[in-house]
Amino acid sequence: MYASLDQAGNQWKLTYTRELRQSPDEVWCALVEPRSLAVWFPTAIEGEREEGAKIRFVFPMGDAFGAEEAAMLGEILHFDPPALLEYTWASENLRYLLEPTGTGGTTLTFSFTFDDVGTAARDATGWHVCLDLLAEHLSGALDAAPERKKMIEEQWRPLFAHYAENLGPDSSTQGGPPGADLS
Repeated sequence: MYASLDQAGNQWKLTYTRELRQSPDEVWCALVEPRSLAVWFPTAIEGEREEGAKIRFVFPMGDAFGAEEAAMLGEILHFDPPALLEYTWASENLRYLLEPTGTGGTTLTFSFTFDDVGTAARDATGWHVCLDLLAEHLSGALDAAPERKKMIEEQWRPLFAHYAENLGPDSSTQGGPPGADLS
């Protein structure tokens, strides 16, 4: 359930594996449809959903992560429904591999590749919370912004402490997002 951290050339990669009860088609929809992304993903994603498409990540004003109104650019590298979605987010890379289970569910393997190991604990915590939000959304238990904000606030501090301790001292030189209570 927790992320592993590995060096990937000159970058670092966090990898998570989650077992979800929903089918790959259902999980895929939650990864690409704007209404679902609004519940679990930290930004809106604008642009076509196809391989090679340029996309734009837009942080809403007042987001629970503390981001200011801003946009970042990316590109969809792989778009193979409902098995593989991969895209860049500035210099970072997000990859979702969906594999059907024998019970009708999905094994989701998510990896996040980034440059600065000092952000590993922060990023691991953020993506961990996002994947928890995704699972809650898929189960039908989460679909509103106030519930999302509460879940983030409750999970952030203990998860950050876990990742800072388990990923090593170099992983937490960059703290949490503005406004996150890490004390």
